[in-house]
Amino acid sequence: MLPVNESDWKLFRKRLPEWQERCMEQLAESYAALLVGLGKASDKFWELEKRLRKDKKRVGVVADVSRSKYTITCSICWMTRPSRSRTSQASAPTCGSGWP
Repeated sequence: MLPVNESDWKLFRKRLPEWQERCMEQLAESYAALLVGLGKASDKFWELEKRLRKDKKRVGVVADVSRSKYTITCSICWMTRPSRSRTSQASAPTCGSGWP
């Protein structure tokens, strides 16, 4: 494995909390939409519980921030990111289907 460029490492560590916060905000919004939607309360409860179990393992929520895992984490984020316009390339990846 190639060594991690120091400037890339610093940028990654600076941006990761912002990306995670954005991801968790999107997840919270999707949970709220689920809870106010139509259907039985019990069905919504169990669907929410299922999503929470799955989502708490996503890179957008929990990430191993070690140099040895840096390349893997960045690759996962890069390969699963949603497409972005050229004008917003500095923006963070979004959560949901874009994060593993």
